[in-house]
This record gives sequence, C-alpha cells and structure tokens, in this order.
Amino acid sequence: MLAIGKKRGCIISGGKIDEEKTARMLLDEFKNGILGKITIENC
Repeated sequence: MLAIGKKRGCIISGGKIDEEKTARMLLDEFKNGILGKITIENC
C-alpha cells in the first residue's frame, strides 16, 4: 500500500504516505473495473 501511494503521489506533509487516499483510490479503480478482471474468493 505504501509503495502504491508513493508511486501515485499520495503524499501528505512530512513526506508520509496518505494511506486513506491510496485505499480509496484503489477501491474506486477496482469498483470501476480499471484494474481489470479480479476474482474475490474465500479460502
């Protein structure tokens, strides 16, 4: 999560990664099908 946030520029003051913004961005992309087809299964 931190690497994704850093790569996508989700940085807040102090150089820390904004994990909430990163998570919301990933969820939105998943919801809108931007990440491709993904299967969620219970193991």
